[in-house]
Amino acid sequence: MWDRGGITGVGGGRKTISYYVKGPVVAFLLDAKIRRVTKGEKTLDDLMKLAYQRHGGERGFTAEEFRMTASDVAGVDMKEWLRKAVATTEELDYTEALDWFGLRFAVVDGKKTWRLEIREDATQAQRDQLKAWLEPTGK
Repeated sequence: MWDRGGITGVGGGRKTISYYVKGPVVAFLLDAKIRRVTKGEKTLDDLMKLAYQRHGGERGFTAEEFRMTASDVAGVDMKEWLRKAVATTEELDYTEALDWFGLRFAVVDGKKTWRLEIREDATQAQRDQLKAWLEPTGK
């Protein structure tokens, strides 16, 4: 998020969200959400494959059709999650994704810089989930 002009994005006013940065972050969070609610049985890949099967072609899909497809894959209603993640300038919540994978943001040298790292107290299940996410699936 930027508080000055000159960056391509949406939101206007003092706060602008860059869709070039936000898109991949939302995809990561959505993938983690799907993995968590399906206990690792489904992923973002499954969502995109189903969306293509249902709506591939010249027309594509509407936001509502994508939401319905995401809900079908996840097995829970994704309407509010997607609205907040995609249609607002609210800060994204990384908690669920980081917890699923056993990760945390760590401050570097006491500065405003941070890095993503595996938590020292990550369970074996969290480490396995991270490994599964990082390895190619070949599906």
